[in-house]
Amino acid sequence: MTQISIIHILDTLLPSVESLEFQAPAGSQFYGGGIGMPAQCVFKRASEPSLSGVEGLNIVSPEQQLEDNQALALHYSHLRQAAVDENVEALIDLAWIWLNGRGVPADHQLAWRLNKLAAAQGRGEALFNLGEQCACGKGVKTDLCEAADYYEQAYNKGIHRAATALGGIHEQFSNLNMAYIWYLRGATSGDLQAACGVGRVSLNDAMRHHDVASGLYWLQHAALMGHKEATRLLITFLESPHNFPDMDGRLHRFWCEHLLRLEGRLF
Repeated sequence: MTQISIIHILDTLLPSVESLEFQAPAGSQFYGGGIGMPAQCVFKRASEPSLSGVEGLNIVSPEQQLEDNQALALHYSHLRQAAVDENVEALIDLAWIWLNGRGVPADHQLAWRLNKLAAAQGRGEALFNLGEQCACGKGVKTDLCEAADYYEQAYNKGIHRAATALGGIHEQFSNLNMAYIWYLRGATSGDLQAACGVGRVSLNDAMRHHDVASGLYWLQHAALMGHKEATRLLITFLESPHNFPDMDGRLHRFWCEHLLRLEGRLF
């Protein structure tokens, strides 16, 4: 495909700023929540040069909340122009915006097409987002096997979050040993959700290598870093004296109080 045809495709696919009605997300960061991951590389701090050479592209940073519709329109306009000018980070961000409906109504099929274009250029974020769309049935039929294929491609491109997603898919299929392998890869890269997953499957009686010590280690690691689900799993596990010798229930009380602190109910 020639450069001219790629530009033509994007210019046709991407709605113009004039055709859209923007609605700023209420009470949340523009990049907060949702599924998938934006690239965000297209935005730099105001003191740094624009990556694409488009004047004004760095006016709105991802750390700044987009609180009004005018800022959203400017944000979108800059991203659109950068994407047409072959900035793949802008293309990934636009796909994420359409996938999650950030400031515009969600369009999952458009997000799929944009992510496919970015994935064809070898971008791991786009591969991860295609996996998310397959896993959640956004724009395509839910297909966990296809999602796993995209996630593994993304992991091989350096997207560590994909390891956690793969762990989750294998856990759903009750393939706990493969889930453990993928969760451990995510946990060692610093993903607390993966650490929680390692702990959960390690304590599962169906696990071939049932490993209480490893399970408690990773759950406590995640819990001490503020992960509520890991803390709840520790509390549940320690409630039974058959699981772990907890003298006078001190460990159980400690994690109960820790959870209260995390939830802001204990000061």
